[in-house]
Amino acid sequence: MKRKIKPIKSKLSAAEIQRAIYIDYEGNMHAPPTLLGWRVDGQNHAAIVESGFADCAGRYRAKQVTEKPHEVLIRELVLQAQTEGRRIVSWSEHDYNMMHDAVGEADRLQIRQVFRNALNTARPWHRRTRGATPPDKASLSYFCDILYFPVPEKYGLGLVGESLKTIREQLSQGRKYADLSPGARSRWVRVVKHNQLDLEGMEHVLKKMAA
Repeated sequence: MKRKIKPIKSKLSAAEIQRAIYIDYEGNMHAPPTLLGWRVDGQNHAAIVESGFADCAGRYRAKQVTEKPHEVLIRELVLQAQTEGRRIVSWSEHDYNMMHDAVGEADRLQIRQVFRNALNTARPWHRRTRGATPPDKASLSYFCDILYFPVPEKYGLGLVGESLKTIREQLSQGRKYADLSPGARSRWVRVVKHNQLDLEGMEHVLKKMAA
């Protein structure tokens, strides 16, 4: 059993927010992740980390999505953060746990040094400016609403899990991406777009807080 290394609990500075590597996983509950997206210097990136989805890489309206072994991708992001003096930032510890569980102890120690949980910045900001603890478990969607980052309903909450199940079921039948149903291909594009909007929304609300 892997020893849990707890993340550092500290707020982000304005400079760290400006230069952060924002990350967000997509996947199904109680299962390894399918997609890891990241955003740095205003550019979105994503890689498939579930091997069964490899044929979904580089597809129409989601061409930026590559495919890479999960552990390799984590090491690349951590190395970038270390060499460029950046923080890896996600909304909650869920993404930290996904990274933590995919690598060995030496890498987990490296992740801890560069990772920051955006909620350790967002919650104090809300208490200071709104005079109350944020509702709804301090979800990213709540902060996007109050800080004016609208997300279209078709890319909002509740679509990723069922979409990935549908696509996975068809891929497990031996189909290639081109053989998926039109609905399944459309669901893949929506998952990728949802991931992009989460990354952009996280960057937007943290920059608003820093300002």
